[in-house]
Amino acid sequence: MKFTGVPTHGKGRGKTLGFPTINLRALSEKNIKDGVYAARVTIRGKEYISAMHCGAVITFGETEKTVELFLLDTPEIAVSATEKITVETISYLRPVIKFASKEELIVQITKDVEKTRRLAKKPRP
Repeated sequence: MKFTGVPTHGKGRGKTLGFPTINLRALSEKNIKDGVYAARVTIRGKEYISAMHCGAVITFGETEKTVELFLLDTPEIAVSATEKITVETISYLRPVIKFASKEELIVQITKDVEKTRRLAKKPRP
């Protein structure tokens, strides 16, 4: 699946967990199943590998659907609210899960990132 989104400000929580994200405005018009994905992200013509969370951040009691992109092996990239970011999913990894603690969430995100890294190395179909 491929879609384009526009950045928006998040809560900064990803950065405090060690996984700074680029947040996209709600994509309610797109049919994206909630969950965590391995994805390729294009910003200003350059492609990055990303772990993507799509859905509510239920661990922290939120109900609003968000799209968050953690770019692997890349320093934080500043993006403006007018830029278009293209996302192409590689693989669905798992559903959104409510974790008992932020430490459990960090452990799972680390696993998601490693799985994303492995999947991104496979040739494109």
